[in-house]
Amino acid sequence: MIKQLIFLSCFLSIVFVSQASNKYWIYFKDKGDTSKICAPLLSPDGIANRITFQLSTRQWTDFPVNNQFIHQIEQLGTSVIVKSKWLNAVSAILNETQLQQVKSLSFVSKVQRIKSNLKPASETPPKAVKKYASSIDMMQAESFVAAGLDGSNVKLGVIDAGYDNADKDSNLVHLFKKKNIRFTKDFLQPSHDTAFYKAVTKSDFHGTEVLLNLAGNLKGNKPIQFGLATNAQYYLARTEDGDHESRKEEDLWIAAMEWMDSLGVRLISTSLGYARDMDNPDENYKIAEMNGKTSAISKAASIAVNEKGIFLVVAAGNEGHKSDWKIITTPADVEGVVSVGAAYANWQKAGYSSVGYDSVPFIKPNLSTFSLTGTSFSAPAVAGFVACMMQKNPLLKSDSIKTLLYQSAHLYPYGNNYIGFGLPQADIALSLLNGIPNRKSYKPIKITGKSATFNIDQPDIHPILAFHKKDYRTVINQEELKTTNLKTFWEKIFFIKNNKHIVTLVRQKGIAFTTLQIGLTVFEFEW
Repeated sequence: MIKQLIFLSCFLSIVFVSQASNKYWIYFKDKGDTSKICAPLLSPDGIANRITFQLSTRQWTDFPVNNQFIHQIEQLGTSVIVKSKWLNAVSAILNETQLQQVKSLSFVSKVQRIKSNLKPASETPPKAVKKYASSIDMMQAESFVAAGLDGSNVKLGVIDAGYDNADKDSNLVHLFKKKNIRFTKDFLQPSHDTAFYKAVTKSDFHGTEVLLNLAGNLKGNKPIQFGLATNAQYYLARTEDGDHESRKEEDLWIAAMEWMDSLGVRLISTSLGYARDMDNPDENYKIAEMNGKTSAISKAASIAVNEKGIFLVVAAGNEGHKSDWKIITTPADVEGVVSVGAAYANWQKAGYSSVGYDSVPFIKPNLSTFSLTGTSFSAPAVAGFVACMMQKNPLLKSDSIKTLLYQSAHLYPYGNNYIGFGLPQADIALSLLNGIPNRKSYKPIKITGKSATFNIDQPDIHPILAFHKKDYRTVINQEELKTTNLKTFWEKIFFIKNNKHIVTLVRQKGIAFTTLQIGLTVFEFEW
């Protein structure tokens, strides 16, 4: 009898495992006959946005997923969770039997398990101690403020975790008084829309902190401005579940992107990223998959920037200190996405900030700015910068703004995989937007010896940094340099001051290029 019970127990376990359910993307071969669909595919604002930037108002990716396909899938006993017109796919939870049935359907091209985990790129809010928070102060925020730029009339979407008490935050109250929060949508718990600003999970403060770095503006005796887009029009989406380590919100993120596109949102900031650290290690991404085209979320991000004209800003991730990973997460890995890393006050890459993957032919991250506590808060700071650029020239296409944004960064054109092209500078961006070119010498200076010295007229200049690279973009290490005072014998004896200070640059093993930053002046050396 005992043996029979053991056998029965094993049998039930096997049946349970074989019928375990997982979430999948179900991709379709086509969309059926779309010739009879005459109704508008976008909202009036969405159509107006496309017309302004000379984009088609009836793209193939705008047509909905075929309802007959969805109906046949649901007849198998499952419910569709998200419909993605961009990917021509739906997400659904399938057991093994349903999975095999779906694969056999003639209109299904492939079925792909959703294995990855979305999580905030940081959990600790930054602290501001000056008139401008460091993240925007180092980007010369006062230049935009003096020019009257605050993101006015720019539609700016945020995809994140919850926005706990955002409506009561003294730094954000101006957005609610002016009714600048135009739309909100909870994709994780749709019924929660009626209590959108109440926490449901432990991470639901995160969206509020991101919003603070986009639009925060504290009035009073000690005014502090935290973000540059203090008067933009905001569209807020919640897609992140902070209570679980095996989160599978990739499809919700894509749905949020499509929702914002339909409403004519042009600029989107998101501080969520896919990487690893799953409860089930088998579900982790591999480093080789951070190539900008493997994950479903990267495919959607590519459609957003390449077809829809959306300007997408993404946190690079906080994997830089992890020796077995280090690189950026997805969708920050997409070439057309502006991925943002973090820098410290000395302008060096923050230790935790993810570096670019050296097996792709483009630079990642693209930019950086100050953040002590995570790239989650450097990304919205840059998105606010972009909103000001869009306000200054609202008819400029997203690709053109992206080019000018990169050209405004302090290391441009000598970008690297540590901090990208560096920190954008508002005064340079304004000049570029006004048609005044940024004059820089783009030709590397060749050094034939093992070291070089440079005279410095300002001994207290800050920072003095060297990015030592094995090729034109891959940093081996970053170094903070000090000036040395050169005095004659008599100057030393009689304590005579002089301004003969030098910086010495020494070639390191395996280094082909070094980017030297002295203040905001940059030189590129080829050894």
